[in-house]
Amino acid sequence: MPAKAKIRQARFIMTADDTGVLYINGKLVVRKGTGWNRIETIDVARRLVPGRNVLAVSATNSTGPAGLLAWLSVRRTSGTRITVVTDASWRTSNRKHAGWAGAGFDDSAWPKAKVLGPLGMGPWGRQISRLGGVGLAVAGLRDRTGPLTAEQARELIEADWIYQAGGYPTASRALQEIAWSRELAARLAAGAKAPDLNAELAELTALEVRLKALAPDDDGETARDLYLAVRRVKRRITFRNPLVNFDKLLLLDTPAYAGVHESAHRNGYYYGSRSGSRLMVLEGLRPDGRTRVLLPPETGYIMRMDLSFDARKTVFGMKPAKERSFNLYEVSSGGSGLRQLTNSAYDDMDPIYLPDGHIMFSTSRGNTYVRCLPQSASTVLARCDADGRNIRIVSRNSEPDYTPSLLPDGRVLYTRWEYTERPLWRLQKLWTINPDGTGLSVYWGNASAHPDVIWEARAIPTTTKVMFAGVGHHNVMTGCIGILDVTRGVEYPHGIAKVTAELRWPESGDARGPNPVASPKYHVAGAFWSYRCPYPLGPEDFLVSAARKPNGPFDLFLMDIHGNRELIYAAVHNAWYPRPLRPRPKPMLRPDRVAWPKPGQKAAGGALFSSNVYEGVDGLPKGKARYLRVIQMDAKTYSSGFKSWRHSGPVISVIQEDGVKRILGTVPIAADGAVAFKVPSGKALHFQLLDEHRRCIQVMRSFTGVMPGETRGCLGCHGLRHHASPQSRPERARLVRPAVDLVPPPWGAEVSISYERFCQPVLDTYCGTCHQGSGKGRKAFDMTLRGGVPERGVTDPKLLPFKEPYLTLVGPAWGGPAPAGRGKALGLAGCLNVERRRRYGPLKPMTMLSSTSPLIARAMSGKHHKVKVTGVDLRKLIAWVDCNCVYRGDEEVRRIPDPSPGVAARFPVPVKTRTAPRIRRLQPVNDPPVAKD
Repeated sequence: MPAKAKIRQARFIMTADDTGVLYINGKLVVRKGTGWNRIETIDVARRLVPGRNVLAVSATNSTGPAGLLAWLSVRRTSGTRITVVTDASWRTSNRKHAGWAGAGFDDSAWPKAKVLGPLGMGPWGRQISRLGGVGLAVAGLRDRTGPLTAEQARELIEADWIYQAGGYPTASRALQEIAWSRELAARLAAGAKAPDLNAELAELTALEVRLKALAPDDDGETARDLYLAVRRVKRRITFRNPLVNFDKLLLLDTPAYAGVHESAHRNGYYYGSRSGSRLMVLEGLRPDGRTRVLLPPETGYIMRMDLSFDARKTVFGMKPAKERSFNLYEVSSGGSGLRQLTNSAYDDMDPIYLPDGHIMFSTSRGNTYVRCLPQSASTVLARCDADGRNIRIVSRNSEPDYTPSLLPDGRVLYTRWEYTERPLWRLQKLWTINPDGTGLSVYWGNASAHPDVIWEARAIPTTTKVMFAGVGHHNVMTGCIGILDVTRGVEYPHGIAKVTAELRWPESGDARGPNPVASPKYHVAGAFWSYRCPYPLGPEDFLVSAARKPNGPFDLFLMDIHGNRELIYAAVHNAWYPRPLRPRPKPMLRPDRVAWPKPGQKAAGGALFSSNVYEGVDGLPKGKARYLRVIQMDAKTYSSGFKSWRHSGPVISVIQEDGVKRILGTVPIAADGAVAFKVPSGKALHFQLLDEHRRCIQVMRSFTGVMPGETRGCLGCHGLRHHASPQSRPERARLVRPAVDLVPPPWGAEVSISYERFCQPVLDTYCGTCHQGSGKGRKAFDMTLRGGVPERGVTDPKLLPFKEPYLTLVGPAWGGPAPAGRGKALGLAGCLNVERRRRYGPLKPMTMLSSTSPLIARAMSGKHHKVKVTGVDLRKLIAWVDCNCVYRGDEEVRRIPDPSPGVAARFPVPVKTRTAPRIRRLQPVNDPPVAKD
């Protein structure tokens, strides 16, 4: 660089296959980890010095030779440019030497770089795309774990401001910032405890005069300095917000998850010896604030935490480096008194303090596995005493429950993944439950495909709204902030508004049609890739973790719904789960009304009622529904430890990743539509409305359940919303006739449904003469039980799934093998093919299962060669169709040998099939004492 040259702009643009680290004059500038197909632009103006400068890049490819593409572009105030590109003048080495990146290193012995070709050459081609904006040249600061100086903090803040301007802080952008600053000041002035911002507004006016003297697109040194001056004033205004009445934050600076799938990243056995989480207090809301570490990073890996109401204690889930599972721990806000609360091979995480002194958390103690990911244990809601004892599972779910938090009325808000007779992909939405497990109710979105996963939801103070992060099913690192207002609706697009409007909802994308935004005044401030962990402070202001690029760190910001944001903390790894370190009021106390069973005692049942099953069921004539059927889906405590067929392991149905089902019984529906019946507690139950022939005419595509002694009502019986009956007023249960016992099916409520036990014997009896052996109809449709589809881990041919004619009866299925049958035989059963027709909402009555099944119609009519199926045989055939044509039941699963010792040993709790446990979720559990060193 010429000795007296003044730099207007200096940018280093690079990509490497796979990763690269840039040094200038021996100092680390940035680590590029965004992948070879994304170019990164770094502002390096302050890194260059007059005279000789050394550019050095370390490029790494883990699977082959490394490649580098880079150039330096310097624009001087005189208008001249200096450009340096990667070419044969660069020197290379396949190993690092001491001091190799510094100005004093002699690289004359190194060979010249090999020029492979221009941008666009193979094998990379035109897949390389620019990453928008200018990257932060602050990697060297991020590597520090000690406190930053005020100068380093200033550099970080200013680099972020420049990034927010897209790397080009023009005069026009600075004037926009003045307008946004004035709007922010006006909003604060209109609220309670309005700050005096006259001095700041006067400064903005003076800066505005100077900026208007420049050309709008001027991005020179003067424009840059004025832009930074505006941002300094705006930052002062931002932190004068009366809601920012704290100066200490509890947060976690932690490495990324071991995996990004919504369920798998929560399994401790994926983490190995990973640690590095710093549970810490930030004193001072700025990058150079004092950091007080409560737990050193070598202690373990932490998965979320909660602060006690008096702010004196923190409870968190942690997996120590030498252990395989997450357990609950507690520590004082001063860092003393660390104690372990739970102690088992199962994972315990997501703890929150409850107003009555209990702790609610997510746990894999139900021993269930995700139906579409059998190598991932499900974590479901449980409750324990303050000391970790008397653990009881309060959820009926087999799939995971996520990230609970408290609403002001004392209910627990959480994310529930479920797919009862629906596609598995998009139903991770919000539910509420009382702290004792009663009152299960949909909060928002149980029929909505957008957003994909609603995550980390929290109540917005002084409102009835909730803020959340919408993340991806297969990548929870991707996030977009939204707000829910259930007074405006409970299904998309009603009641939802996107805050970070520049981003699409991860994975699901935006829906066709309306995509409401929280603020029409929202402005984009930099190319941010993901937002997560929102902590609302008020209706418009919140703390949030945000990442500028994939695999980049999540830094902590104070933000509002209009797009204004200010950097609070620059993370070493990822700054997640922030919350003010201050006392907070307890939500309303909801009394515990469960008849908890004593150790070894059978749990009492409960009752469900509806005053009118026709409510909300459009198109169902009154009087058409004669019975209500109760189906239980068993918890999936069995697993092969891997995907044995499609996404299942072991597989239950060719139609979907289904669960074991059993019919508990039926109950008559009164003429006025009322029904009341007793059910077992702690089970996942869903209902069907039946006609006079006990055929399904409407199905509940969701599940509910009761706690011991609970009586609760439902809105209709089509199934997507529930409301609790306040148990302090048992007279509510007398709004309908007294609850009656279910009438079990002829084969008994304890028998699960399967094809080979329920359907094939009926076909053999009534259809075999013609469609088996030497029968005339065998050529048209062979109903002989034969074949089977190979399944990993199943070696006995008798145990193989999907023998014909099952595949023909069900018809073409998502990812399934081709059926042998053709013509009218194909799909004769009339299953609900949920994965081929991905619909998430309610179905029209009398359009599914046995009510429209050609197989059932023929069996009942007697018109097909005068063959008529009657009695228990007809009931079994209808039951199989109405359980959506499952192939296996519990009896079949428990004939499959347990996984090999090598597979089972991969998991802290060995996976099993034949000897899979039957977990009594409501029984109190006390872990063994923690061994002391």
